[in-house]
Amino acid sequence: EIANRCAVILTLLLTSIAFKFVVGQNLPKISYNTFLDTYVLVSFIVLTFIALGVAFVGFLDEHGYKDDAVKTDRAILNISVGAFVIWHISAFVAAVHKIRQRKNRDMGPSEEALSTSKDRLSINFTDSKV
Repeated sequence: EIANRCAVILTLLLTSIAFKFVVGQNLPKISYNTFLDTYVLVSFIVLTFIALGVAFVGFLDEHGYKDDAVKTDRAILNISVGAFVIWHISAFVAAVHKIRQRKNRDMGPSEEALSTSKDRLSINFTDSKV
């Protein structure tokens, strides 16, 4: 049973790594992490902790601590489901917030960019002789 769980978790880890590489090839190369990068990284970390928990439950089960293994297994299940739900709700709220910010901002150059360009592009015609 533990081997089957580990196989599923490792498959999910490899799938998330493959997803990151495939998506990364189709997006422009930038020097900072995007929302998608953060999402995949946190999901990878959560899956890693779940894999460690399953391995620990297997260790307890194999060494004769059946009751502790069952309790630990339940605790890991509750914690991982809770982390999964909280992470996805917070990711959804953050995504909606970012989308609303982008919709509400003014289009075009900022005030700072406009003032800088006006200063650089201003030409004094009073000194020229025509």
